[in-house]
Amino acid sequence: RIDDELITQPYEYPLGVTTVECVAVDAAGNRSEPCSFTVTVEDEQGPAFTCRQNATVEITSCASLTLTADDVITNGLAGITDNCCTDGFVISIEPSMFECPELGTPNQITVTVEDCNGASTTCTATVIFTGPDCNENGLADACDVCSGFSLDCNENWVPDECECFWCN
Repeated sequence: RIDDELITQPYEYPLGVTTVECVAVDAAGNRSEPCSFTVTVEDEQGPAFTCRQNATVEITSCASLTLTADDVITNGLAGITDNCCTDGFVISIEPSMFECPELGTPNQITVTVEDCNGASTTCTATVIFTGPDCNENGLADACDVCSGFSLDCNENWVPDECECFWCN
């Protein structure tokens, strides 16, 4: 018995400590003295997910870029499964913030997902930043403009030296 429930079939124990009371009954109906024991179930298995490899993230402005689960985990949050939890995952992405990163270079990103019981799994994603680079200096055009490296007199985020437009 668990609480007042008679257990006669295989039983799936919940997470935590459960006290089980046992009584044996022979063919003649004689009952033994009850005894009890505890069953402890712990969640030590971390969530399952796959880190993306060679994922591309486009640089479209000079604002700081923060990577998300969609950037580094295959199928984003929907790609995380767990043996005990269906939500409440804590996701850590390191490094997660970038300001004008170099284009075309693979970046190793450590991704850790912790489930609702504190079990975690870590893997490494690879992210490659892309974006227009008309002057081929390895940085997105928007970064060239924001840093002051290039002028943008007509304010279209394309460096003036790439479109034959010069300020008067």
